[in-house]
Formats: sequence, C-alpha cells, structure tokens
Amino acid sequence: ETYKVSYIKIYGRKDCCTERIHGNEVYVGTRRCGTIEYVQNRVIYFLHCPQPLLGKSVTVQKDSTIITVCEILVYGYELKTAVEGNDWQIAMKPNGQDVGFVYKGF
Repeated sequence: ETYKVSYIKIYGRKDCCTERIHGNEVYVGTRRCGTIEYVQNRVIYFLHCPQPLLGKSVTVQKDSTIITVCEILVYGYELKTAVEGNDWQIAMKPNGQDVGFVYKGF
C-alpha cells in the first residue's frame, strides 16, 4: 500500500547513547523527509516533511556509527487507487483526517 506521509515521530533511547540519534536521515520511499538534530535530554523527535510525501516505506539511515532508534510512528493516510483504462489513475483518501500507522520492524 502507498501512504501520503505528513510527519514522523521517532523515539530514541533514554538510558544511554542519546546522541546517536543526531544526523540520522529519514526517508519516505526515496524522498528525504528530514534529518534529526540531537537535543540534550530529548527522547522524542518530530520530523514534519516539507510537503506530504508518497511512499511504501520509511527508512532511517546514517553514513557512519551506530543508529539507535526505539520506535517510529508514521502519520499520514493510505491512498486508495482506482484505475480507469491505462491513462487515468485517481488517488482518494478515505476521509479528511490524517491517521497514524506504526512501523515495528525492529
């Protein structure tokens, strides 16, 4: 399923190594939503994508060192697709409200 993602909420560790979250880049599909900037004593980070992004996956990555993420909540809505012939594709959201879905692939 494809989702239109508005923002992402990321939980880092509380007990140690909280600075490891700094510099992690977050992608929706292949498009970058943003980069996490470490703030001392913060555990929860919100990334508001510059514009809603379409994707089937969310990726958190960093070029070097260890990544420590405890939970990711992704907020957006599922796109329902209807195809008419080969030329038209209509994307509809079921309601006007954003809904959240959780990725638990750790």
